[in-house]
Amino acid sequence: MPYVLVTLTAALLFWTSSSAVYGYDGVLETPWIDCVVCWLVAIGLMLGWMDNTESDRTLRLCHRLA
Repeated sequence: MPYVLVTLTAALLFWTSSSAVYGYDGVLETPWIDCVVCWLVAIGLMLGWMDNTESDRTLRLCHRLA
């Protein structure tokens, strides 16, 4: 759960700062900003899922990341 909250917060901060720099219309016209936000959310969901599974491989990877 902490992974999901941290990445959702990071995605929100990234989108807010991007809209402050490029403006709302600039954010809608630039596709890479949406890609970065979606990847941040997807990475958080993936890490949260991997943290909650019980297999040895994912547990070793999560311990290395922490």
